Amino acid sequence: MVLVLIIVSTSTAFTQGQKSRQAGVTFSTLHGTGAHFLFPYTDKSNMKVSGLVLLNKGNGGSDSFVSIGGEYQRDVSEGTLHRLYTSIGGQVDNSLSGSVFFGEDITDVIYGSYGLSIGADYGNIRGGFVVNVHLTFQRTVGIFGSDRSRIGFGGGLGMAYLF
Repeated sequence: MVLVLIIVSTSTAFTQGQKSRQAGVTFSTLHGTGAHFLFPYTDKSNMKVSGLVLLNKGNGGSDSFVSIGGEYQRDVSEGTLHRLYTSIGGQVDNSLSGSVFFGEDITDVIYGSYGLSIGADYGNIRGGFVVNVHLTFQRTVGIFGSDRSRIGFGGGLGMAYLF
């Protein structure tokens, strides 16, 4: 999957203009937690994928952590030190949503989230380090092992290097 992302991100069809790619870490209730990679899709839009898989075979895998997600971002405003955007995205996880939204500390439940967000990158937008922040309005549902559901706000924070 990583190889596919690298090939797609370097394809000329996906890199119009001089937009930068991002690689970093993120914590988000909408598009997942872990490493992230963002690549330009058009001059005003980006695709972002993120995730982390930590498998622990002890205790029947009950200590494992999985978070996989992605989002489509549409630029609203861009300067040399900031980028504002709106996005639509979603993720699947086994403990992040349970801990953040429902106060559960179990990992044998699968949750899914999808929704909309507004966000910003702060830092040198054409290269170097940036900080990502976003506020989301999302729906989170139990897919397997839980019947919990919620609609409400969430958010995220990340750090990335642009290249």
